[in-house]
Amino acid sequence: MNKSIRILSARDMPVYRDIRLRGLREDSTAFGSSYEEELEYPDQKFLDRIAPSGVEGHALFGSFEGEELVGVIGIAQLGKAKMRHTADIWGMYVKAEHRGRGIGRALLDEAIRFGAALDGVRRIRLAVNAKNEPARQLYRSRGFECYGNEPNALFIDGEYYNEELYVLSLSA
Repeated sequence: MNKSIRILSARDMPVYRDIRLRGLREDSTAFGSSYEEELEYPDQKFLDRIAPSGVEGHALFGSFEGEELVGVIGIAQLGKAKMRHTADIWGMYVKAEHRGRGIGRALLDEAIRFGAALDGVRRIRLAVNAKNEPARQLYRSRGFECYGNEPNALFIDGEYYNEELYVLSLSA
């Protein structure tokens, strides 16, 4: 089967919306947003994530097997002058039946390459649910270091979840 990773475009909005909503529904503790909230979003909100107007240094990558979108990851350089040396990774998700096959690693590597090529970016940040051991291991294996813990960062179905904060320092 043909496998590829590429930056999503506006024509990918329907499949991006589907995978995003699936991730929110099936892995609610991995995201700060909820399925119920985003189910009500107009298509334009999803289009804005794919190609935000006037924003450079932003990409939403998709991993495809054939025509099926099986994983996504976003990266965005911060816009304020004092923080343009930083890019944030967001919205990473791989469909459960495709996990354990290197898709998350390949997506993360692509996002890191993209971030490292942005003018002035010297570090890449992300946050992860402290109970998500596979994700934590993946990030550490790519050189990310945990620099903090945000207690009670998420409140989902009556339970609090901590988030660990990670940073990858890029060579100058």
